[in-house]
Amino acid sequence: MKINEKISQQIVEELSIITGRNINIMGNSGIIIASTNKDRVGEFHGGAQVVISTGESVYITDSTKYEQTKNGINLPIEFRGNIVGVVGITGDVDEVEKYANIIKKVSEIMLKESFKEQDKQIIGGMISTVIMQLLYHDNIDTERIIDTSTQLGIYSNHPKYLAFLRFTGDKDEYELQRLLNEVQTKLDSVLRYYNKKYYYTKINDGIMIVINCEGNGYGEIERIFGRLSGQIGEPYRVGISEIYNDFFGLKNSYREAKVALSVAEKWAKDIVFFGDLDIDILIESTKEETLAFIVKSVFCFFQCCKNITSKVQTASHTGQVDFLINCQT
Repeated sequence: MKINEKISQQIVEELSIITGRNINIMGNSGIIIASTNKDRVGEFHGGAQVVISTGESVYITDSTKYEQTKNGINLPIEFRGNIVGVVGITGDVDEVEKYANIIKKVSEIMLKESFKEQDKQIIGGMISTVIMQLLYHDNIDTERIIDTSTQLGIYSNHPKYLAFLRFTGDKDEYELQRLLNEVQTKLDSVLRYYNKKYYYTKINDGIMIVINCEGNGYGEIERIFGRLSGQIGEPYRVGISEIYNDFFGLKNSYREAKVALSVAEKWAKDIVFFGDLDIDILIESTKEETLAFIVKSVFCFFQCCKNITSKVQTASHTGQVDFLINCQT
């Protein structure tokens, strides 16, 4: 796992406030990646290389012993049993030794949170890849999808709803991404509060969310998005699919959610369930050429009825109606 340089710089600055000393963080190649002495960033640190290779702390009392070092203490930063970097504090060893355990523990705690965020982003990217395959590819490797989805913890044939959320009004790209990121953060909090299994991914200008449920959960879904709305403070619309079980039914449910969202946006409703729609489905879900075909078909149907009526009227005058009826019986 690679240490994030921006996070490392925040760590050294925090530690410097606590200790009043110069703090360095070195990556697993021995290069200084963060320091309260900015001039040292990018330099090689001989003491750090020894820490990485041996796993032991290095106390430097003679700065000439290791390449490009100063007196002080350098300690391994460990994560999941591996050394991912080194944190060093500059100064007389006897004076800075009291800070050794503090800077090591604080560094590991802060980097652990950073790594958890990196893990979350990696997992999120993998989930997005699976979803894109299900939505946009017809020929998919079903076994591989099931295997990957199971490892990611999203494969399920339990009842669930698919929601598609989009903010109202025009947003520039920066503002939109900020809002979408905020929604993802708040979603984690809200859905954990309701003890729900879920997953989500950003799609273009919105977020697709799959939420496991039990039975007809309209009321609970409304409460979830009501709570989310209270935390975001920015108006949005949500379309909700019919409840579905089959994991591979995601594509059809996504279409349903988008139709429901279109209706929500058209009529300025906060949330619309696909299952509540009737004639709106016809208007919102069919393409213009399909609607034209339906209108033409209906016209032809009534025209045929008119022709049949005309023939029956003619037959009644010629005494053929009884014959037609007898033929049917």
